Amino acid sequence: MPTNGLNKTAVQILTWVVYALMMILSVATFYLIVEQAKMPDKYVRLERYQADTERIENTACRLEAKFDSFESRLNNKLDEILRGQK
Repeated sequence: MPTNGLNKTAVQILTWVVYALMMILSVATFYLIVEQAKMPDKYVRLERYQADTERIENTACRLEAKFDSFESRLNNKLDEILRGQK
């Protein structure tokens, strides 16, 4: 797979930039999920609070699975690129 003239160092730098962006987005997403989960139960019925908490936990699990899948695909693509340069 052609890399449009990118050398190995440039590909590695771009790889780390993508990893850093993924980490920033992951932290921001989970921070927002945690903030949403801190909703006090004295303002809503306990059953609704528990259902919302379970829904948030399920959403967090789905997001984590999507990030893992994305990371796996990204690693595979980068491996293909690096193998093509050798």
